[in-house]
Amino acid sequence: YSKKWKSILGYYPDELPDVSTIWEELLHPEDKDRMIRFINNFINSDLRVYEAEFRLKHKNGHYVWINSRTTAIRDESGNVIRMLGTHRDITEEKKSESELKKLHQAIIQSPIMILITDVDGYIEFFNPAFCKITGWNDQEIIGKKPNILKSGFHPSSYYDKIWKTISSGNEWQGEFKNKKKNGEFYWELASISPIRNDFGTITHYVKIAENISYLKKIEKDLKKAKQDADMANNYKNHFLANMSHEIRTPINTIIGFSELIKNENLPSSKRNKYSGIIEENSQSLLRLIDDIIDV
Repeated sequence: YSKKWKSILGYYPDELPDVSTIWEELLHPEDKDRMIRFINNFINSDLRVYEAEFRLKHKNGHYVWINSRTTAIRDESGNVIRMLGTHRDITEEKKSESELKKLHQAIIQSPIMILITDVDGYIEFFNPAFCKITGWNDQEIIGKKPNILKSGFHPSSYYDKIWKTISSGNEWQGEFKNKKKNGEFYWELASISPIRNDFGTITHYVKIAENISYLKKIEKDLKKAKQDADMANNYKNHFLANMSHEIRTPINTIIGFSELIKNENLPSSKRNKYSGIIEENSQSLLRLIDDIIDV
């Protein structure tokens, strides 16, 4: 074992003896049987080279992921007389791979639509949520552009402005009224951003969108409810103004003729006439009150 081989595992050269059993002792328990069987099969075959990945125990107790590339030197009978190869520490690569898998799973399982296009707008990647919401399947989407979702609601200038924004390296956020494969319309809240390479060049665009049709329906219902409330309020004000007039008229009549009746010198004929007027307006007021209660 070279000095570098031992240093990868945290050991000084004199801390590990150069014997094959050391390699087996350092193997992760989950990898040991697999790798011993793998190497025995290799030795008993006529292969010259193998490549494998496994974990070896570091001096401080954690495990290091190793990529092993090994060749066998065989005699004329094909028997292995010597094996030599390289070990490379791929722990960080494994971590990156694990993170990438988690990120990929998050995108695949997300209920939010995610779409990636090339610089010309041709679709290269989409998640299942995109298919579920739009109704387009895998074979129908790849190689197409997102304009398959156009509903005709937005003018061409709307899309020109979006393209100008993202192609200049900026993020665009806004709403689309799109059309599903079956012709049904839906609203989405979207964010479109450029993806750059290490040199700062735009290579792709990513669109993240959420179906907000239900929010649009709520907004529409709220607007209608407000219009209905405003109309009802106008009706109420008009109704109250009319009722105020209709109620005050007989009351004022009753009060006025009641004052006149108080005159002791008033002839009996006029007193009877005024009493009749008071009674008539009182009955009218009662009917009006009954009508208001019915309303």
